[in-house]
Amino acid sequence: MQVINLEADHAVITSNLFIRAADIYAKKSQYCNAIGMIRMWISASPDRADNAQAKSMITRYASKQSCPSGYASGHATFPRRNGNTIRVRASINGTEGTFIVDTGASYVSLTSAFAQRAHIAVDHAQIIHLQTANGLRDAKLAQAGSVNLNGVTAWSVPVTVDEKDARGFGAGIDGLLGQSFLSRFETRFGPNEWTIAQR
Repeated sequence: MQVINLEADHAVITSNLFIRAADIYAKKSQYCNAIGMIRMWISASPDRADNAQAKSMITRYASKQSCPSGYASGHATFPRRNGNTIRVRASINGTEGTFIVDTGASYVSLTSAFAQRAHIAVDHAQIIHLQTANGLRDAKLAQAGSVNLNGVTAWSVPVTVDEKDARGFGAGIDGLLGQSFLSRFETRFGPNEWTIAQR
């Protein structure tokens, strides 16, 4: 995950890295998280990764464990305005904020101010390095009890908390909705709208 975080363009990462990460989760009997890693690989490079091997791995992991309903649920469609940046209102641990949907981010990332408001526990969190649009940054790896986007909800979602101020995300932005949330769902981005739904 550290290597994945340090590469801004996930499409250039070798498939072996995602497969090995999935295998590590599987050896810990965390098959839903293993599936999430394969889906992250597919999302990063659908032309290259949406193939029989990836589908076979997802099927194999899914046969080992039925992902609980709390893992991911719901369906929503949103209008898409001009430009590539998608801003949404989402709530983390019941606290609402403004986030950018970022399929290239490995994790849901939060400003430290928002993390405090959302009661994200970071006292004993691991420090990890993240490659961002503004360069290399340190962040704390923690966990949110829930992430909700207009009724689309996932529980026990890994998040990172930015150690510096909020300027890295932009004025008025509380963080990024990255793959630790998005990879649990089927997402489709069209020119005028985008959808997110339980798989």
